[in-house]
Formats: sequence, C-alpha cells, structure tokens
Amino acid sequence: MKKTITSGFLILMGLMGGCMELEGSKDGLGSRKKIEEYLTKEVYDAFVESGFDIHTGNQPAWIEGTHEFSPVLVKSNLENDVMGRPFGKFTGSFSNHDYMEGSISVHNFADGGWYEITEGYLTGKGYYFTLFYTVDYQHNEENYTLQSAISGKINEEYEIVEYQLMRYMKFNPGIGNIISTGSYRLYEKGPTGSESSMEGLEGSTVFTVKDFETK
Repeated sequence: MKKTITSGFLILMGLMGGCMELEGSKDGLGSRKKIEEYLTKEVYDAFVESGFDIHTGNQPAWIEGTHEFSPVLVKSNLENDVMGRPFGKFTGSFSNHDYMEGSISVHNFADGGWYEITEGYLTGKGYYFTLFYTVDYQHNEENYTLQSAISGKINEEYEIVEYQLMRYMKFNPGIGNIISTGSYRLYEKGPTGSESSMEGLEGSTVFTVKDFETK
C-alpha cells in the first residue's frame, strides 16, 4: 500500500479536538443517525446486512493523501458472481477533510481513464474510518446512481492496512446491462498478486474498475 501523507495533521487535531462534538453524542456528527440521514435507512441496513463494517465517530483516522487499492469480491447479492474475483487496481486520493462537517474530497482513478470525483462523508475514530461517497454516472444518455464506501484501518505511518469496499446500486432507471437498484458487491483487501489470481479460472472473468456495475 503506497501512501503520500499531507502535513499539519497533529496541529490540526490539536486545534479541532476541543471544539468538536463529543464522540458519545447519540445524534452528533459521525453517529448512526447522521450516517442513516446521508445514506437513507434502507441503504444503511443493506450495508450492515452485507457484512460491511461501519465505524461511527467524529474523529476518524487520518487518510488524506494517496492510497492504492486492489480489492477482491467477497460477497454479492447477484447471481453467478465469482467470489475472489479482483475488482482491479485503482488509486484513491483524498483531500480537504473538514472535521467540523465530516466532509472530504474523493478522487478515485485508474489507468485507462476511469475516475470518480465527488465529495464524501468521513466517520470513525482512532485508527478506524469509514468513507461514504455517492457518484452519478451516465450510460447511453440515462443516469444511474452508485453509493460507495471504503472502510478500514490505518497504521502508525497513516497507511491503510485493512479495508473493505462497498458498491451499492442506489438507483438504476432500468438500464438493461447495468445491475438493478438494490444490488451490491462487497470487496476486501486482496493478497499480493490478486489482480491476476482469477485468470484462467473456468467460467470466470477478471473484473475491472470500468465495468464494476455491469451484470
């Protein structure tokens, strides 16, 4: 996992620590209530039922900078999905974290021109974080909405050492070759070389970041 660390983290934490809401606040920033308001309760429940770990709290791990991801599929509610199938390598670049609002800028990209640019919502505490972000796409002049999230843990060098990736179809107006509303795929950090580990497996295809939402 490669990581580029931005400066000023310890100073920022010291300044913000005294003016943020208490972590124990039932309805405060980073609470389950606020996360449900961001996702909707239906989507929140689907995330939990899938096994995706949601870290609540208003003092999440410091993830600003650039990280590389290579997740593999571990759970899906779609028929014929092959567990262990690689998602494909991609890079996530996170910046402009606002502790008072819980917002953070998200720029995910990969070779070949695939990218996502949006504003996310960051929660968690200590070494743990959960980043939620929503992206609208266009396919043949029709729009669909994907709800995504990355949840994980950092080490003392601010590298993401454990993570899950959730991709949930929040809205599909009926586009035929795109997964339907309510469909999801849950991924976790794969072993070294996982990008090619499924190649040659009978009946499987290697997933890439450009076709994650197809059936």
